[in-house]
Amino acid sequence: MADGRWPIWPMVDMADGIRSPGHKCSMLEQLIDTAIYSTIDARPLRFRSQSTNFSALDARADFLCASSAVVQSLYRAFAMDKTIRDVDDGETQLFFLDRAKSRALRRKNLENSLAARVWRNGEDSLHRATKPVILLARCFALFPVVGISSQDASGLHFRWFSRPMIFSFFIVGYSILIDLFTVLRTLKTGLTYYNTVDFVFLASLACIYVLFIQLAIKWPQFAYEWEIVEKHSNMFGYTRHLAKKFKILTFTIMVLALIEHVSSIATKVVDALPCTRNDSDIIEAYFLNSYKHIFTFIDYNAVIAFSVALITFIMSCAWNFMDVFIIVLSVAMTDRYRQFNQLLSTVNKKAMPVSFWRTMREAYNQLSYLTKLLDELLSPIVLLSFANNLYFICLQLLNSLKPMASTWHATYFVYSFSYLVLRTMAVSLYAASIYDQSKQPKAVLYSVPSESYCTEVARLLNQVTSDDLALTGCRFFSVTRTLVLTVAGTIVTYEIVLVQFNAVSGDTKRNTTVECI
Repeated sequence: MADGRWPIWPMVDMADGIRSPGHKCSMLEQLIDTAIYSTIDARPLRFRSQSTNFSALDARADFLCASSAVVQSLYRAFAMDKTIRDVDDGETQLFFLDRAKSRALRRKNLENSLAARVWRNGEDSLHRATKPVILLARCFALFPVVGISSQDASGLHFRWFSRPMIFSFFIVGYSILIDLFTVLRTLKTGLTYYNTVDFVFLASLACIYVLFIQLAIKWPQFAYEWEIVEKHSNMFGYTRHLAKKFKILTFTIMVLALIEHVSSIATKVVDALPCTRNDSDIIEAYFLNSYKHIFTFIDYNAVIAFSVALITFIMSCAWNFMDVFIIVLSVAMTDRYRQFNQLLSTVNKKAMPVSFWRTMREAYNQLSYLTKLLDELLSPIVLLSFANNLYFICLQLLNSLKPMASTWHATYFVYSFSYLVLRTMAVSLYAASIYDQSKQPKAVLYSVPSESYCTEVARLLNQVTSDDLALTGCRFFSVTRTLVLTVAGTIVTYEIVLVQFNAVSGDTKRNTTVECI
């Protein structure tokens, strides 16, 4: 650098010892960015590779970005400044000829090549990993954000009069209207615990849609902030297989939810059989008994009935999707902490310079910032999720104390209750893993050798031990493993009370009688 020349390949050679493809690509970005504004060495640069021809570019790609297109795009970006010729020994040499070319043009070519590389290799960025999840949400009238197919988070935005937003408004209006029908029927038949089930379900759905509209408003800024942290985390790169994890989790939970919904319809069809005079009446009997809160006040109509069934299916999927979204974002945040902890564990009990600990502290501070942003975004949804799940688990426990009408009813109950409990546990444990991973650096920091201990280590240790980084339910509670035990204890206590109450009342009518209208 003293003579104004910039040594390119010595810096590239440093990538040989780096394992993370994301880190290698980040180093390549820095290399290119520096080359643009530096005086390039006019002397021949030899690709030092075992290969003896142009395929040396591919060999370099193996340890740079695991893609030959990356290095070749680098070659094309500098093509205006160099020519290539083969020397007698078969190795390739590059000669930089015209240094006075326009820097702006070079910059544009390099940015285009890097943008293409990010689009090819950034499938595990949060913005691209959440794309199929958000597309699924929009099928259920949730998450009316626009621009999810853009290359980066800068293309995201929210519009009040977009088609997804109009769909969401329609579902919210429908749920409020049906809630009014439910209240009117409750006033007509009398208030009981079972009469409140439909009202609670529909009211919670209206809240879900309102909260996801609020989430869609905040999402573009959140995704942009997350993307900035991803790009600046050169030592980590993208989280491995994040998109695949999102797809597997979403597919698994939604398929289980679909099975539960279909089983619920089959159970209601079985319940409606005593209300039919012949086989042709079974569909009408099903709708009349499944949607009493509607057809108590309006005459039965097949078009209205099937429309209500379709919208109910959409809302049931949205009710399940709320937990899916908490899980996938918890996985994304947990994996960022896991990357940090894996890197930190490689220096356990080793003497490291102050600069290393400063870098680690700044990286942890970025993760802390992301966690607080995520909590601010999700805390109302987390509160509603836990309230919903706790209410319906208690309802299922109440139903378990009644005799079952048939073997099918017992089978459906076991599956439905098991699915509900497992989904609640999945939400709790995945969300609690953020807190668990945020505290793991303590073990390594306590083991720092005396000769390496410095102010940066002390500051990082203080932040890890004192800062409670976890998802919360609007700050009413933090989602940790302790909370899981607390909720389990509450449910057991409720079950004991129900058993005692059931023994005194002797009520066994609910699960064996059918009320026809």
